[in-house]
Amino acid sequence: MEDESQELLNSQLALNEKEFQVQNSSKHNSQEKTQIYSSPTLVINDVVYDGTRDIEGYQKAICSAFSEHPEECNKKLTSTAPEVQGGCGQ
Repeated sequence: MEDESQELLNSQLALNEKEFQVQNSSKHNSQEKTQIYSSPTLVINDVVYDGTRDIEGYQKAICSAFSEHPEECNKKLTSTAPEVQGGCGQ
């Protein structure tokens, strides 16, 4: 358990030091790259997702990353949960 927790911590720290391309620089102080500063942060193919935080937005973003869409991308997803709001000063 100690080894696994140390490995998880090290992988998290490595992600926090890495720079990722941004989808929308206006949401990142006009920067083209950023580091992960808050949770949750969705990164798809090394690009920080800046779209809506709802089920349709996530599905569209994830499916658009595939050159050949899996069959799950054709399914209509539904949720009664509201869009996630929040942030850490960003």
